[in-house]
Amino acid sequence: MMRELFERRARPMYGQALPERLGRLRDADVAEYIHDRFERTGKRAGETLPALLGVAQGHPQRAMLLAHHLWQATPRRGSADQGAWERAIQASEAEVRDELRAYWRGLQTNDQRALRALSAANGKPYRLQALTNVDLKKSSATHAYERLLDRGDLERTAEEELIFVDPLLERWVHRQGTSAG
Repeated sequence: MMRELFERRARPMYGQALPERLGRLRDADVAEYIHDRFERTGKRAGETLPALLGVAQGHPQRAMLLAHHLWQATPRRGSADQGAWERAIQASEAEVRDELRAYWRGLQTNDQRALRALSAANGKPYRLQALTNVDLKKSSATHAYERLLDRGDLERTAEEELIFVDPLLERWVHRQGTSAG
């Protein structure tokens, strides 16, 4: 919506602003924030914090969603353990499940295939076996990846790798494998 307002000549705000990509949060900053918030309430994120950071991948909203569910799963005046983390990730994934399904249904078939290939190929979008497994030609994958980049669903790293913007979407697609839908 914002791109429509500022990047289309026919829109009233055309040319009035330049896009600014904020990027992902640093793990150290997220860890400090979560640690402090838990401590204020007499709880500790403890040994689960690295797992939370690994799943969140610096995504601000997803980091807070995971931290919220971890906090709820942590006993009063206690420290989060593996069981609390497992309950937190399950609760987080359950909370976004309908959103992710609706998103998936709104994608073009080749976009779905491209996401499945990317998920299976560990960030290497044109790995032949991954494309073959989802019945996608390289040229079709290129077009799909460009659409997904333009929509903000994928991003390109400094190393020119493609990654999912939403780490919970990536987990969902990976778990669904070739049967996602």
